[in-house]
Amino acid sequence: MRNQAIIICSSISTLLPFLASVMVFKLSMRPFKGLEILLAFFTVGVIAEIALHILGSLGTQSAWVFHVFTLIEYFLVTSALGCWQNKSTKSKLMRVSIPIYVLFYLLVKFIGLENFEAGLFNIITRPIALLLLSIFAFLTLQDLWRHTPSNLTDDYRFWMLLAMVFYYSASLVLFAFMFTRRQPVLIALFKIHAVVNIIHNLLFTIGVFKVRAAQKVALQPSSPS
Repeated sequence: MRNQAIIICSSISTLLPFLASVMVFKLSMRPFKGLEILLAFFTVGVIAEIALHILGSLGTQSAWVFHVFTLIEYFLVTSALGCWQNKSTKSKLMRVSIPIYVLFYLLVKFIGLENFEAGLFNIITRPIALLLLSIFAFLTLQDLWRHTPSNLTDDYRFWMLLAMVFYYSASLVLFAFMFTRRQPVLIALFKIHAVVNIIHNLLFTIGVFKVRAAQKVALQPSSPS
């Protein structure tokens, strides 16, 4: 029962940033950097979650979903991070990494180190993506910290970057232990990852609401001097 409760809570948490971003996107009077890309990312996350639940209810193995999701995730998250760079050089490097990662991904599949079999996880391309995304998110957060003298927590990017750094770095650490055959350890890892997923989705949701708060401030009439 406890495991089921964690699964349900983790799944529901995936809906939170998606629903919040849809609401903010509809009310948006002007585009915010990376918001459309993140909305696409949240949408893909919800679709993947639904697919996993449907396949699970049918008793079908669903590891192949992570293969597809990882590639789309890397493209969308890196694109969003590229929009948030203060220096064009960093933005270009992150965007250049996308085709490089895609080529690496295809090469790994082509030579047979990974395949799309339903029961096999992407044990090479997934951790590489997690490592790169955690580094990119950390560097972007560090850069934002340096260039925001005050009220850092009012910036929607702070919360979203915090969500990314937390989730990708924690997932990378957990991934390193998933090859154990000890069932209690695997169950514990599963529970920890579910909690990590819930926290990171809550952080994303806070970031989305910060976007809405910024929009309201922008719409307020300026006081006469």
